[in-house]
Amino acid sequence: MIDLSLAPRLEELRRLGFELARDRDDEVVAVRCKWHWDMAMRLTTVVRLRRVEHLSKLDLAGQQQTLERVAEEVDPSVLPRGFQQGRQLIDIWVCDSAEEGAVRYCQDTVGKGMGLAWHPVCVTPEASTYAPMPIWGLALYAKNEHIMQRVGAMDGPADEPIAKVGLGLAILVFYPSFVGLTLVFCGLPALIPVAVWFFEKDKTLKRLDG
Repeated sequence: MIDLSLAPRLEELRRLGFELARDRDDEVVAVRCKWHWDMAMRLTTVVRLRRVEHLSKLDLAGQQQTLERVAEEVDPSVLPRGFQQGRQLIDIWVCDSAEEGAVRYCQDTVGKGMGLAWHPVCVTPEASTYAPMPIWGLALYAKNEHIMQRVGAMDGPADEPIAKVGLGLAILVFYPSFVGLTLVFCGLPALIPVAVWFFEKDKTLKRLDG
């Protein structure tokens, strides 16, 4: 059986580095803005916790847009989304019971936008239900799943995992590009005097005829 109270979930959010933007008896909104070196990306994660008696599919309609508007208000990052900056919306509904349609919706749905993903999560006493990440979001899914496990079902590993897919992409794309640009704009100009000295140091004056 899964504990349905919000208090331990609030404590877990704080442990994971979230700050509370809203704290009500039946609704909590928490925000974490963090640079992840394994993905070479800054992620703003907004978690909303809702406590309801019964969850229906109708309750979930339009909630992505609602949470996007909330995220616009509480996201402290000024970086444009999609350029090493992402916004993840995790919408956790803790309920005594849930309509089958609502459970299936959470099993099948991951909303998306520009540099954004929305994860609806249904938590009942029997199970915590959410959808696997589509291929377009695999780079950071390990981070989101960790939060959904720790805050939704209150289980899973305590330490945040490394995003292996994101790390692979960072090693193949971001870090080589970063090193290359650093050399072009910083390193290569500094090497010009060294190159001149190296290629010119052993040359002797050419004698003039006569």
